Amino acid sequence: YSEVKSSVSAVLQGYNATIFAYGQTGTGKTHTMMGGLNLWDLEAKQLIESDAAAVFSKPDRGIIPRAVEHIFEHVNMNSTDPDLQFTIRCSYLEVYNEKVFDLLNYGASRQIPGGLEVREKSSSSARSCHQRMFI
Repeated sequence: YSEVKSSVSAVLQGYNATIFAYGQTGTGKTHTMMGGLNLWDLEAKQLIESDAAAVFSKPDRGIIPRAVEHIFEHVNMNSTDPDLQFTIRCSYLEVYNEKVFDLLNYGASRQIPGGLEVREKSSSSARSCHQRMFI
């Protein structure tokens, strides 16, 4: 997590950040992002409905659970400041065979022929930190 902690910290300052896991099948992308949860033992429906504690409480948790913990610790530490307001948005996407699927709404995105449509948003209030991380 130490390699991406600066990107998560930049998000807390208003910048955009992307953590992108790329590689061949079986190279550890899911393990890097989620941690030690054995996803092969679960069907998709069970994974979606599984208790978050199965992912977030493990000592070998991955980048996503650690980043979520980091963000919410920051929000909790600053929640008494009346001048601060937090809006948290996240995406968890899979690109497979040139199709994009929303892993936070897995069933619905799998039903769309060709996967989700990707569009560029022309304006944004967040700043770009131009940081890239390759894992």
